[in-house]
Amino acid sequence: MGLLQILKVVFSKAISFLVFMIALMCLNILIPLLNSDIFTSVVWFLNSNIFVVFMATLFLLFGGIFDELVFPTNLPAPILNAVGSLFIMTFAFRTIYLVSDLSAGKITINLQSVYGYIYLFVFLAVLLAGYLDIIQNMPEKGRFMRRTYAAQQAAQQEKDEQPEEEKPIRSRPKTRRKRKI
Repeated sequence: MGLLQILKVVFSKAISFLVFMIALMCLNILIPLLNSDIFTSVVWFLNSNIFVVFMATLFLLFGGIFDELVFPTNLPAPILNAVGSLFIMTFAFRTIYLVSDLSAGKITINLQSVYGYIYLFVFLAVLLAGYLDIIQNMPEKGRFMRRTYAAQQAAQQEKDEQPEEEKPIRSRPKTRRKRKI
């Protein structure tokens, strides 16, 4: 667990959402200039889904923060990531319907009958993957330590520093070098 890793997660999520908002603001400014129905529909779609993107970012942010903590405190991370993935799936389904609407009926997609199954599958897959990651990185020998790359390197160094079985040293026969004159 490191404060630096937690700050990296917070800043990366905050900056990505801020970049999205700035890009959306620029797209809103371009609506009167471009005067395109498709462009306007896409921008209005993004405007109407700000809440979904914000909630996905928020849940994934807290999931990332908890994921950086040590063993007992990182248990909420898979749940938060799974809920965040549901918001991402909501945005993806809405995007599919937008593409279907913009294609003027040339692409017809009927996902309403499988919505529940897809949501359930994604939720359980993210949840299972998160808890398998926690189990895989569980502390060894009673120490509560996340097995990051630095921790793995430290363990390898510790292992390398332990003396190996002493091997008999073979002496080489001494040979004389000839001097060049």
